[in-house]
Amino acid sequence: MNYEQNEKIVPVICVQNDHVRLSEEDCIELFGTTCLPKLKDLGQEGEWLANEKLYVEMENGQHVEVSVIMPCVKKTIVFLCSSSLMKVGGKADLVSPDGKAKSTRCMLINPDPCHNTILIKKSNYVMRPMRHIHIPPEVRLVYGIDVGDTVIAEINGTRGVILDQVVVCDSQNQLGKEIELHVDKDEGFAFGVFEDLTYAKIYIKKK
Repeated sequence: MNYEQNEKIVPVICVQNDHVRLSEEDCIELFGTTCLPKLKDLGQEGEWLANEKLYVEMENGQHVEVSVIMPCVKKTIVFLCSSSLMKVGGKADLVSPDGKAKSTRCMLINPDPCHNTILIKKSNYVMRPMRHIHIPPEVRLVYGIDVGDTVIAEINGTRGVILDQVVVCDSQNQLGKEIELHVDKDEGFAFGVFEDLTYAKIYIKKK
């Protein structure tokens, strides 16, 4: 297989916290609104990290705290890394962020004492996100790649590594204009993302 190098250096964004994206229905049920206060903007345009947190509780009673990313999406999805799932005794498929996952049943709990504790029971709503790269449509067109294709990422730093099977994604709201490589916190620690100013070169797989 031949490879074409994209000379653009892109940031490696490590999802430092497990997180959830809420549907409008679930967001209203949990927080009484569909627009949560902003803690900080994220790299993809129109997306932000909310101030609020949620608990994701498994049927065995074990739970993990997750961040909430706005805006609302069509279907609630919980993104947990492998170590978090192992800690709470849960299971979930490893899939791309826009894929379909099978997982153990869980509950979403609002732990804020200012709110009544609200439980939303969900099954097949938890996933382990594959490493992926957000690439806007105009850039995908130039390189002849589509959402769902895979590329190779060469990460720099003292623990530099070459990653295969990096799934190409759009942003959740199709507004993203930045190229960002996302790895979960398990991979982030393994690759030294927290230790270095980390970037990556992307290689396009030529068919």
